[in-house]
Amino acid sequence: VSKLKSIIIPPKDSERTKAASLDHPIIVIINLKGKRQSILDGNHRLQKAIDTDKQTIKVRELDLREAPDLYKRLLNYKIK
Repeated sequence: VSKLKSIIIPPKDSERTKAASLDHPIIVIINLKGKRQSILDGNHRLQKAIDTDKQTIKVRELDLREAPDLYKRLLNYKIK
């Protein structure tokens, strides 16, 4: 969880965060340089893990270095 805090987009809906199920993994984009880029799905789940002091959470990675070219074009972006 601590390794993902830097890429979370803090959710605004606290009720949705409370209702989030940690049974399902979050999806993290790994950029073309091999770094964690962003959370594609699961910001509420990660926020719940942070709020409840969880040390670990299920994660699936979408590694753009191995993804089809279309995914690379769509998902290789920077959050500013």
